[in-house]
Amino acid sequence: MDWCTIESDPGVFTSMLRDFGVSGVQVEELWSLDKSAYEHLKPVHALIFLFKYDQTVLKETHKDSKFIDESKFQDIYFAKQMISNACATQAMLNICLNLPESSLTLGNTLTNFKEFTQHFTPETRGVTLSNSDEIRQIHNSFAKQTLIEIDRNIPTKKEEPFHFVAYLPFNKHLIELDGLQEKPIDHGQISSNWMDDAQKILEARMQKYGSSEIRFTLLGLVADKKASLEKRLAEETEKESMDSDMICQLQAEIEAEDNKFERYAKENVLRKHNFMPMIMEHFRLLAQNGDLVSRLKKCQISAPAK
Repeated sequence: MDWCTIESDPGVFTSMLRDFGVSGVQVEELWSLDKSAYEHLKPVHALIFLFKYDQTVLKETHKDSKFIDESKFQDIYFAKQMISNACATQAMLNICLNLPESSLTLGNTLTNFKEFTQHFTPETRGVTLSNSDEIRQIHNSFAKQTLIEIDRNIPTKKEEPFHFVAYLPFNKHLIELDGLQEKPIDHGQISSNWMDDAQKILEARMQKYGSSEIRFTLLGLVADKKASLEKRLAEETEKESMDSDMICQLQAEIEAEDNKFERYAKENVLRKHNFMPMIMEHFRLLAQNGDLVSRLKKCQISAPAK
């Protein structure tokens, strides 16, 4: 069965995780790797990096890569990507199945999947993932609705491939989990702040593309912000000398989180909704009233001269 492409949107990723049953974490977009960009999001458990998949650049960036010695990292969970368009879900699953229980709650879907595939090879794990109806259906539920069916026999411009990979600290090493690689990649021991090490790796990787390529997206898997804010608010209100300004600030931030997830829910409804029946009915009414041709002519844009 086909897997669809999904947007690199924090609302999509967070909602997908919740549909999987994962709690305690959410996904946030990072505009840079400077500390000021993620200081308010700590702890950051992992990074998800989206980039244009270029074999030439990939060979250059990974020429000195050190693949994981499984005898040293026996507990690391890694599933190879065996199907197209599943790299977003693959990256999230590879992250979630390696985080400690103190960081998140997996829920039944991913707990059962991990237990069932724990002793499989990375390839067999990838095949099992591709055959999971439950995970695929959740993934595909975030596909954008196609308004017009395109004849596959008509030549179309080939879309450039993009790919998601994950970075996270594991056993005091910075690990890269790329489903298209044979094994996880070890980027060496981490310093006091693993995000500093990730910044160096990612900046060097992006520089390989040159100044002409700027289409990169970076997402962070972080702790549930609302839960953290509510915990801080409870602690603040229990103090003998309460800071009213701090309490107001925390309440405002909690409200902002509620508004954000309400927006996510609306966006996902619109993303999943099929507008084609409404559009076709609108066209039918215009044609019935004799206005369709005139409206289409007004909408026509002349092609630029070559």
